[in-house]
Amino acid sequence: MPGVNRREFLKTATLTLSAGVLGAATAVKAFQQYFPEANVETQSNSAAPNKAIQPGTPRYYFVIFVDGLWPGYIERFQPPNIMRLISEGTYFPNAYVGNLTGNTIVSHQSMNAGLYPKRWGIVDYGWRNTYDDPALAKVVPKNKAIDPGNYDLIVKEDLAGKIRRQYEARLPSFARWVKTRYPDALTAGVASKRYLATYLTHMDIRLMGRYTENNTIEPYYQLGKAEGLLNDLVIDRKDELKKLDDWVMEAATRIVSNLMPRYMLINLPLVDLNAHVNGGPETLDQMYPIVMNADRLIGEFVETLKTLGIYDKSVIVITADHGFATGHEHIFPQKVKAELEAIGIKVDLARGGEGYMTFWLGDPDFKDNQKKRKVAEYLASVLPNADAIFYKATFDVGGREVMQYVPVKDSGSPVYVKLLNTALAPQGPDVVAFFGDYTNAYDSETIVAGHGGAGWMVQNIPIIIRGPGVPRGLVVETMPYSGPRIVDIAPTLVALTDPSDEYIGEFDGRPIFSAGRQQTSTSTSLASASAAKLLERERL
Repeated sequence: MPGVNRREFLKTATLTLSAGVLGAATAVKAFQQYFPEANVETQSNSAAPNKAIQPGTPRYYFVIFVDGLWPGYIERFQPPNIMRLISEGTYFPNAYVGNLTGNTIVSHQSMNAGLYPKRWGIVDYGWRNTYDDPALAKVVPKNKAIDPGNYDLIVKEDLAGKIRRQYEARLPSFARWVKTRYPDALTAGVASKRYLATYLTHMDIRLMGRYTENNTIEPYYQLGKAEGLLNDLVIDRKDELKKLDDWVMEAATRIVSNLMPRYMLINLPLVDLNAHVNGGPETLDQMYPIVMNADRLIGEFVETLKTLGIYDKSVIVITADHGFATGHEHIFPQKVKAELEAIGIKVDLARGGEGYMTFWLGDPDFKDNQKKRKVAEYLASVLPNADAIFYKATFDVGGREVMQYVPVKDSGSPVYVKLLNTALAPQGPDVVAFFGDYTNAYDSETIVAGHGGAGWMVQNIPIIIRGPGVPRGLVVETMPYSGPRIVDIAPTLVALTDPSDEYIGEFDGRPIFSAGRQQTSTSTSLASASAAKLLERERL
């Protein structure tokens, strides 16, 4: 396993950006327009082609999530295919999740929708049914909180579909934009995890893996036109932690080769699944072959796009849904839930991860501000190592219901409020506790490393973008919590296609940069107006 430090990595990958790279400088200026808080350092790659901006307009869009790809893996392992995409595109090594919890179900739909989780309601591995939908109420009673990743309910009751229908018709998404721009376009979400593609909005194909009675994993859910292509794609469950990435990429390759979707979101799960049980960033020797296998699959997928003649017409994004940290102190949410119920507080759901815990109170306690404050104060007394604890208060302001997360303990970090505001929804948690990067709040003792909280180790992700309109060989370093986020990918893909497209204003995210080509005065003024609108929305 090769190992390099950050200075050596940047020396290998980059040179100082020269003033002559006008296209790249223009793109960075556009980035700073939308991210004025970011402290930006830029370098250009020594191996990059001579042209600063790849010409053309995107026609295809491929977003590949390497689940749990902590940027440190790229820095230390230098996977060749990912490094090649960096040399041909732009890399943000200090991008971050930007949501309350860096979890798979939240991050993927946030990317696809370009919206904060509060807009569509699932902000963690927990969700409260606040809708007046009889079909949904048969599965989840109104005001009840459950885990939306519940495998049995997704497979037997189509829980994901019933929840998705509550928000799909009224909300924008990148997939919806694609289908508007290209009326005959096919869109696809390709994954193995049951709680991932099932929640993606406006997809024609939603692939998940279903466990069978024969102890195999087979393609399932809404396969659409891909159904006949995937019938033989079955693996043994005993090989799950070895072959799932290959299973997913084989499905993606078949779909692309036969159906040519305009937009595909792909999740490679094994970096995440293995890191949970072996320690992730603290066990680099064990993570190295898994990361390198994901890199191999990305390289093979790129070759497929070249064979099909669409590589240079495609924007490719490599990113992750969260980072990773290893917990050295363990707190069990179910134990805390039992303690709360012992003092008379009804708790529907208690969840946790690396550096955080979330609680959904039962009906009617979740409507009572004093009960929620009591829970938060109790947690402050029994969890002395908590860095911050907030409860969700609801107020009536002129006949309008207003929600706000109120601290009972707060270290003063603005990051907590910034992330909490992305989750401020009726369906979201009633009480949230934050810890440091190295506090494990999973109920399972077999999970030794994880994600989900506000710490930098779990929030930090890579964002690599390669394709038409993207500066080549650029590495943009930003200060923690100030650069691009998952929610910014969708508006960026639209802006690379047409920086004057008014649909950009529908997203909560901001374009990381617009197309590198010259913008008209009309599109420039529209971009400025969109930037002001998005920044104002974020302050609210």
